[in-house]
Amino acid sequence: MARSKSARRPAGLGPQSPLNVPEILDLTLSFVHQHTLARSAILVSRQWFLTARRHLVLDFAWSDCLEKSDDLKYALKFLPRMNRLQWFAGSPREATAGTMAQEKQWAVLLRVLETVDYNKTIPETKHLAKNYAAGSIDKKADNWSSRIRVKRRRGDEAVQVDVTSALDSDSTGTENLVWQGNGGAQQKDLEDLLECTPQLKTLKCIALDLKEAKFDIDRLNLRLLELNIRLDSFTVSMLETSSVIAICLNSQERTFCDTSLSFHHMPYLQHQPNIITSLEICCRVDFGSTSGDLLHDYLCSSPNLLHLKALYTPYSLDRMDLHRLLPYHGLMRSVNRRSPGIWQCRRLRTLHIKIVTPKNQFGVQEAYARIAFGYIARVCPELREMKMFNGDSRAETPSLDMAILGGLCLLGRLQHLERFSSGTWKKQGDLSARNLEWIVKSGRTEDKMKKRQKYLQPIWKEVGLLDSAGSALPFDDAAMVASQDPMSFSSLEPEIRFDWTNVDPVLRGELRYLGLLVEVKTFFDALDKSSTEDGEQGYNCFPVLRYLSLCSPGEIELSPEREIKRLVLDKKRQPWIKP
Repeated sequence: MARSKSARRPAGLGPQSPLNVPEILDLTLSFVHQHTLARSAILVSRQWFLTARRHLVLDFAWSDCLEKSDDLKYALKFLPRMNRLQWFAGSPREATAGTMAQEKQWAVLLRVLETVDYNKTIPETKHLAKNYAAGSIDKKADNWSSRIRVKRRRGDEAVQVDVTSALDSDSTGTENLVWQGNGGAQQKDLEDLLECTPQLKTLKCIALDLKEAKFDIDRLNLRLLELNIRLDSFTVSMLETSSVIAICLNSQERTFCDTSLSFHHMPYLQHQPNIITSLEICCRVDFGSTSGDLLHDYLCSSPNLLHLKALYTPYSLDRMDLHRLLPYHGLMRSVNRRSPGIWQCRRLRTLHIKIVTPKNQFGVQEAYARIAFGYIARVCPELREMKMFNGDSRAETPSLDMAILGGLCLLGRLQHLERFSSGTWKKQGDLSARNLEWIVKSGRTEDKMKKRQKYLQPIWKEVGLLDSAGSALPFDDAAMVASQDPMSFSSLEPEIRFDWTNVDPVLRGELRYLGLLVEVKTFFDALDKSSTEDGEQGYNCFPVLRYLSLCSPGEIELSPEREIKRLVLDKKRQPWIKP
């Protein structure tokens, strides 16, 4: 007699739930309205988080010997349910109280690890990162290694890598390996480590110094083939500029960390076949204005680039000022400025950039912001994710203005933008309701539109964009408009005037009034039309924006409605906000 399906199931499991059958679940959810489904998923996820918070796995990291011992005690309280633990040891020093405290903390951690019941945790998801030279990783720590990050100490000490003490031979689930600086270690040490990582997908060799130890890229490639390791991402960077040309010619992704990128490297990179689609610069070192120029030149010759993350590399606003509308002093005087180019990466999807504005130029901050926002919106129309952190540690460097005349509205042209963050440690602009509420639909009602028009129309009349009766005046030339704009300055010397000869005519027309108030007026005219005519002839502003973070150094992203409400109404936490 044939057995039923339920009889063939293992004992104790009971009948199969319909929720475990993807076809049934998909069919059921297909009858639910998409908005209701998304809303319900958010509510369920939030309730699940609040209910299960005390059971969630944690991620904890700290570095060097500067942390207090209380931090270690705090971390150890959550150790039994921790998912990832990162410890980054510091630089070699003489035996000081600091280094001794670090070694004591490491010893305490290892003793506590011996008491952890691994049967109640998930060993294969643990992650332990430690500097080899700071001490050996004992056998108990091996159970935490599904991913290993290899770092070296800086200095004259030789670094001996003992693979057996770093990665247990049975730990074959490693997917990410970072080898930062080879120091006195040999290439064989890395190759031995690769034997224990058959599932490796990402390998990054950062800041390799050929003077300290020989490193043969061809040999490493052959070793990867012998081990049948197929990488999704392979990045190698070296300290010596002469070696940059020969590495990873077929790689479409490149990451620079620490001292592996200097302003000497960029010319060499420009001689490689430019097939790179992802560029990430993690350097926190300020190379001065030179690095910004080199990054700009690279973007002007990289049509295939889709993702740029360079949040710590200063980029000068001067490179975006195509019409030379603004005055620059000191090192940025017009006699030292050359004609800028236009980025060729017009299909860019991800942009993380740090904008640095000129110093001591008060009264033109709004024009600075209009240039930055307008340039990005026109040149990179397909952006999905954008982070723009501006300014630097110098107090006299102004921030990009977030006021309504500062041109933040120009980013509303980005029809595919889903995530936008703009933060700084300094107070940024006038974050009033008048300046920000237009971003969300609740701020585009007819009543609020009239209030905004009442504020803006006197300004348009003052700069000659409206006549006394409130009618728009005709204009044909950007220089003419600039002469009527008190916040813009024209300095179009022939030797630095931009050459538009090879620029696409459509893009040239879009950049014609870059930095001028007329761009802001044109945007709000179209936005107001959409508010009164249901968008039939108006403008669809931020149609897919899901996450927004303005002036929040912690990069906490909220929905646009919640973020605007936080900025406008939360006066206790944001005391500089004006009502």
